[in-house]
Amino acid sequence: MQRNRDYNCDSYNPKEKKGAINNITKLLKKICNKINEIICLLKNPKFGLREIKCEVKCIEEIICALDLTTGPFFIDTIIFKNKTGSLIISIQNETNVEQVIDIDVVQYTFAGNRSCMTDHRCIPAGMTDNFEVPINLMGMMGNQLAVQYFNIQPGVYCYTALRTEAAGSGFVKVTPIASCTFSHEKLINLVTDQPC
Repeated sequence: MQRNRDYNCDSYNPKEKKGAINNITKLLKKICNKINEIICLLKNPKFGLREIKCEVKCIEEIICALDLTTGPFFIDTIIFKNKTGSLIISIQNETNVEQVIDIDVVQYTFAGNRSCMTDHRCIPAGMTDNFEVPINLMGMMGNQLAVQYFNIQPGVYCYTALRTEAAGSGFVKVTPIASCTFSHEKLINLVTDQPC
């Protein structure tokens, strides 16, 4: 049996081949021009790669050192009924360096004013700092508080709670009030330029 082979070879047409090569060359030139435009944009000092890197660095600095707050919260009525209570603050430093944290406890008055107590804490690496803030309910000017933490680095965790025990009673027995308890993940970013 004999095989019949059909070969579909186009006849050689130099004009068509040259036209195809010219089209490919034009397309490659356009691609090269676009690549050069992109490179020029990336090198632009006003909005190029250098500016992008600078903006990313600023964002990282903002994210890495946070100012956090509970936001204003109402003092639970159980505190008023018992006529005793205190605010407890715990800062856990899981980093390998000492951390310096500034804390503001803000009390908001009924008239909209605020009073503030500021504390400066140095927490050694791998340690936790627990402390109490007394709440004076006699002649209390307002019924809202906010706790603000400044310069919180990754690996530092904050906890805030109102408790029924008075300040000075230590940390052996702690009865936190659920409605006034803020673990680290419940804190929100603080954006303020108002010093206490």
